[in-house]
Amino acid sequence: MTIIQPWLAAILANPITKQRCQAESFNQVRGVIDARVFLKNTHGYSDWAEGQQFYEEELSGKDRTTAEAYWSEINYDRPIYEHYLMKGRILDCGGGAGSVREFLADDVEFVLTDPWLQAPFASSATRKEVYSCLSCPLNFIGATAEFQPFIADSFDWVHMRSMLDHVQVVDLTLLEARRVLKPGGRILIGHYVDGGKSGVIPFERRIKDVIKVGLEFFGVDRWKDHHIWHPTYKNLLKLISDNGFAIEDTYWQPQCPAMTRFMMTLKDAVELVLYAFEHGSNGDIFVQKAPAATVKVLAQAILELMGRPKHEVRCIGTRHGEKLYETLLGHEEMACAEDMGDYFRIPPDARDLNYAKFIEQGDQRNTASSHSEDYNSHNTNRLDVADMKALLLKLDFMQRIVRGEHPLAAE
Repeated sequence: MTIIQPWLAAILANPITKQRCQAESFNQVRGVIDARVFLKNTHGYSDWAEGQQFYEEELSGKDRTTAEAYWSEINYDRPIYEHYLMKGRILDCGGGAGSVREFLADDVEFVLTDPWLQAPFASSATRKEVYSCLSCPLNFIGATAEFQPFIADSFDWVHMRSMLDHVQVVDLTLLEARRVLKPGGRILIGHYVDGGKSGVIPFERRIKDVIKVGLEFFGVDRWKDHHIWHPTYKNLLKLISDNGFAIEDTYWQPQCPAMTRFMMTLKDAVELVLYAFEHGSNGDIFVQKAPAATVKVLAQAILELMGRPKHEVRCIGTRHGEKLYETLLGHEEMACAEDMGDYFRIPPDARDLNYAKFIEQGDQRNTASSHSEDYNSHNTNRLDVADMKALLLKLDFMQRIVRGEHPLAAE
């Protein structure tokens, strides 16, 4: 349930003029104040709108996350909010359903703004069982981060976690945060940064990005990246300082060693494309049955190949909001996938509008989709350290490292 408490009503303002106004002066959509302002004629709006629609549709889908996974999420995030104790009056920008309340004291004054008007209502029953805060009334206003509907000097804290890569104009977003903060107020930003502390993006990652762009050019947008901004650590620090903030502290969230990822060499990726060209028809999707490994296994395999098996491994952080595992095929896709040995082929959905199939006759494939599993990096063939080393040794530059040679700069 969304509410507007008296303290919140007293600080409302027109998001454009910044002048005080009453709650009644805003449009309302199903009981939610709609104070959104869109920069429709500004560069980047179409990309932002497309990405926003994608995320809203994704979050509106059926949530199959288990209670155990949500408890792990809470335990993983709790140290952040023990390190940064947010008190007083708090603005949460782009916080979805406001799950950060799980880590806040009961006496804080909290409001959430988000451009998705259904954000407070999209949580599954399982998520609500774990996050008790999601069953509590929520001060919520539909608003874009660039135009906050509050008077200046209103908040002790502004919370921005995993959201700066989803806004249209990052500078304006931080300027608005600075405007609504009280003198001495603080902003807490949580964000994944490309290349970690060093900012060096691996060659393989750059190649994958190029392949994705190429696939989009040919109309394959399955792996399209809808994030608007991809900052390095240096980029993020510059954004913060350029907009009038001084950095007091940095907390690197530990990497989750149980996190799994699919493992595929560039040669494997090229073979997948060539196989799809040879065996595919219009609309087909091909997925390689790639093995997976945990982050811990990958790190240990690299250490052993380099002859330093006991070298220290430090957890330096993860992408905020990053999933525990990757999913290549959903359960509905798996129900209709054709097993082609080393690949899955998913044909296009060519169902017609003969509703008798769904009312009188039924469809066993649809029934199967309700009970089948996703194809993800947790349930595929899992590599151990020896397997991971063998896969890494397929790479020329790893072979050079093992031989004691320096890898080429391009690798």
